[in-house]
Amino acid sequence: MQILGPKLKLGFEMDCEITVLIMRWRRVDYGLGWLPPDDHPSTHSKPPPYSTSIPHAMEVFERLRQSGKWCCLEISSDYHYAWDVMLTRGYVDEDDDRKNPDHKPQIVEHGYENLAHAICAAALRAAAV
Repeated sequence: MQILGPKLKLGFEMDCEITVLIMRWRRVDYGLGWLPPDDHPSTHSKPPPYSTSIPHAMEVFERLRQSGKWCCLEISSDYHYAWDVMLTRGYVDEDDDRKNPDHKPQIVEHGYENLAHAICAAALRAAAV
């Protein structure tokens, strides 16, 4: 298990990184905003608030889970209301040298005041693996 830092800043910058790296949206150069991966004709002026909204943060985890590379999200909190989030690597295929036979978390984000922020920070770390 690996605890990584420093903490990534929540808000618009993190939301933009998630939008591109994990959700696979494209930035539209002619000023209309963001285009979802399905090339739906509507655009969005800004990315969804992934790092500040729990429902949006769960969309990010769901995208990781659908990839087959990550299977489990564990969430815990202490008496000081700090959130810890752990991601467990799934199986891509039998020959994947990164498979996780012990099913132990590989990514841990510790001590966040905002749960959505913790989920998104872990997701960005997972995207980099």
